Amino acid sequence: MAKVFTGAGTICAPWSTVAGEPFVPTVPQGVDSLDLVTKGIVGSWIGSAAAPTYWVLDSWQIAITFAADGYYEVRGYNGTATNGYTEVKPPPFYYGDQTDCPSFDRWRLNSIGDAGVSGQIDTPFYYVSCHCYLPAWQGELSSVALNSAGNRLHFSFATSDGYGPIEYDLWRVCPTISMR
Repeated sequence: MAKVFTGAGTICAPWSTVAGEPFVPTVPQGVDSLDLVTKGIVGSWIGSAAAPTYWVLDSWQIAITFAADGYYEVRGYNGTATNGYTEVKPPPFYYGDQTDCPSFDRWRLNSIGDAGVSGQIDTPFYYVSCHCYLPAWQGELSSVALNSAGNRLHFSFATSDGYGPIEYDLWRVCPTISMR
């Protein structure tokens, strides 16, 4: 597989060489595992989201950039459902809005356990009458894993009040992109 090395030392692969490849996670061992995964997901990613079967949308595409400072930018697109329903710009985490509240778009990985690395991601909502706010529930990230090359990322998203999980399968994009 052709690999591209960016100036920051990030390894990424052209989309055409990784599309359809099975994901093989690398589970780092030891005290530095959380730090390695946290640093490893910084950058831009594209791929797909798959929701539980009882949700309105079955799947959609996603583009997300995780910044080293704990912020993220995200877009969802091309949502589809088995009943024929489509949504051109679905919320990337099924709930929330797409970057109308950039100062609220925060992520953090803060624990490692039997299921791997986990953390939280804020999913803000925007309403004209009250502007940006965070819901009472927290967005939970779990099973965060990179492959050995560092160009594939998998994680699950669920709300702290029990909705989900949504499974994300992403490929690193070179160079890092900005959606704002």
